[in-house]
Order: sequence, then C-alpha cells, then structure tokens
Amino acid sequence: MLKGVNKSIVEINDTGNMYFERAVLYIRPEMNNVPERHIAREAAEYINSNVPDRISAPSRKKGRTLYLFLIHFSVAAAALIALAAVWSICR
Repeated sequence: MLKGVNKSIVEINDTGNMYFERAVLYIRPEMNNVPERHIAREAAEYINSNVPDRISAPSRKKGRTLYLFLIHFSVAAAALIALAAVWSICR
C-alpha cells in the first residue's frame, strides 16, 4: 500500500560499467528547486566516481606486474652474465 509518495528521481541508463546496466538516484526533497542540468551533471559525476570500471583495473595491474617481472629478470640475467665473465677471467 502506497500513501502519497512523490519522489523525484534521476535514472541513468548507461553507467559505462560492465556489471550495472542502469542506476536510479532519488533526489532529496530540498533539492527539487535545483536546475535539471545541474542535477544531471551531479548524478553523472556521482556514478562515475562511485562505480569504477572493473575492466581496466585488472589489466593495469597485470601490465605493471609484467613490467616489474621483466625488470627483475633483466637484472638477474645481467648479474649472471657478469658473474660468468668474472669466473672465466679468473679461471
């Protein structure tokens, strides 16, 4: 049973997120006199800041891990080459 419910809402149909198709935000009653353009901008900023894109975060981490692995591998290979050179000279 509903009794005299009158809410203003903003519905965002494209969240830019692979998990969420749509978002619904309820506008506070004291903000009903704020221009619609401002409400729409605030809603978009809120959604973009609170629903991070889950696709790009793992790929950045994976790229950074690969980069660090290659650096460590290169340093280890250079150390082995230097050790082999010193060993062959001292022999």
